[in-house]
Amino acid sequence: MKNKLLSYKNFINDSLWSMAGLLLMNVVAQFAVYPIWAKVFGDEGYGNILYLISIINIVAVSGGCALNLSRMVASSKSTTKNGNYNIILLCTNIVCIPVCIIVSLVSSVDMNVYDIILFWILMCLTLWRYYSDVEYRLSLNYKGYFFYYLWISLGYGFGLLLFHITKIWQLALIPGELLGILIVFFKGTTIRQGFLKLDKQLSVCVKSFLYLISAQLLSNLIFNSDRIVLKFLVSASAVSIYFIASLFGKTVSLLTMPLNSVVIGHISKYKGAFTKKTVLKLLVLLLFSVFIIGIACTVASFIVLRFLYPDEFDTVKHYLFIANLGQIFYFISGIFTTIILRFAEEKCQLYINIMYGITFVALVIPMSIWGNLYTFSLAILITNILRFAYAAGFAFYYAESSLKEVQDD
Repeated sequence: MKNKLLSYKNFINDSLWSMAGLLLMNVVAQFAVYPIWAKVFGDEGYGNILYLISIINIVAVSGGCALNLSRMVASSKSTTKNGNYNIILLCTNIVCIPVCIIVSLVSSVDMNVYDIILFWILMCLTLWRYYSDVEYRLSLNYKGYFFYYLWISLGYGFGLLLFHITKIWQLALIPGELLGILIVFFKGTTIRQGFLKLDKQLSVCVKSFLYLISAQLLSNLIFNSDRIVLKFLVSASAVSIYFIASLFGKTVSLLTMPLNSVVIGHISKYKGAFTKKTVLKLLVLLLFSVFIIGIACTVASFIVLRFLYPDEFDTVKHYLFIANLGQIFYFISGIFTTIILRFAEEKCQLYINIMYGITFVALVIPMSIWGNLYTFSLAILITNILRFAYAAGFAFYYAESSLKEVQDD
């Protein structure tokens, strides 16, 4: 009983440190940096920046998280070498060059050579930064994880000063990303030591990375595609309006990654059966959480957004509840899929995301073309509810096999 209570205490402490760090960074970015961009560039210019940020989120975040997770998995089986992962990161940086050029050519955003270079630098730094927190996840040092993101937040604060002087939007984020990487490089052990020293496990690392980045790209493409779909099918202004309306829900959904890293670490120690009764209890708990978080985000939005975005608030307020609820369902379904990963086959997560992607294409794109911003918001909500339903279906299916395996043992 004492060990069980200690386990719960460790889980809660790790979760709080993990969520607090990433939440702090995102609060600084989305409640300090982003509103200043909106005031300086207006709805259309701000919408274009959000569109470019979404490209970074799809490419860099997918790459960084995939390599981070790949090393976490590999380290549970054998000793991992920094050089293998660093060379993959450097090669991915090179791949980002044509990505940035293509984005500048196919989008309607006006970008000169300097804009493209700074866009590429920000993309590369974001990629390394998302990988770098593996330093703290490998050692289960979630207090260090918090301070890592604290330094990044301080870097964003310095970046705002650079932006105020230069009016170059990329400079608001670059110092924070760079500072986080430098801290791990000089104080940690997962980048600098044996920087390009390779071993025979390189091919295994590459295969693992390619598999995981495919899954991450699919998930992040859907998560960030609201800005892309609105940009091309509605307008740049619609990107700004929806982003502001869903701001609190998006902030909550960003807690998925740090919370999942703690959940998967602790739940892996659970040896009991995952019964249908357990699934039902989880569903009730998670749906109740949706209700509570949804109300909290909507109330907070009405209070805070009135001051952060006074010019846009009258338009935004009509979408607050539905936009936030869509993001909260994404967050809850993400937690749920991580929990069932302990009992289900790994491929079920890919199946859930494929079904999620098909639903997105079938609902969101047509409702954006034939409707308006409200129908788009409704389509996002329905799509994320269905993602939650898909996860529930797999959970009930694998609950039976999980119970049989325990009985057989």
